[in-house]
Amino acid sequence: MYMCPSCGKRFETLKDLKIHFKKHDASYCPICRKNYKKPSEHYIKHYQKTKDERHLVLYYLSANLYKNHTPINTKLYKIALEKARKYLGVKEWSRLP
Repeated sequence: MYMCPSCGKRFETLKDLKIHFKKHDASYCPICRKNYKKPSEHYIKHYQKTKDERHLVLYYLSANLYKNHTPINTKLYKIALEKARKYLGVKEWSRLP
């Protein structure tokens, strides 16, 4: 079972979660409940400030699922991958993009 970090909806497959996650507004942070022009930067700044791992999961997913998002911090991207794997319950590297 996979849970959307934006809304909490659960999915049987990772593929279904990815399809669902793309429907969320890429500029909206569900944790802070605000819109941001550069959400990837927001996720990193807020993670560094609050240590809330959900920001890293959102950073990872947005960097991989939205065409206009690119990883801006390689070190944090690797940490985000680990947190996303843990949060989403994915044990195999190949299961995440």
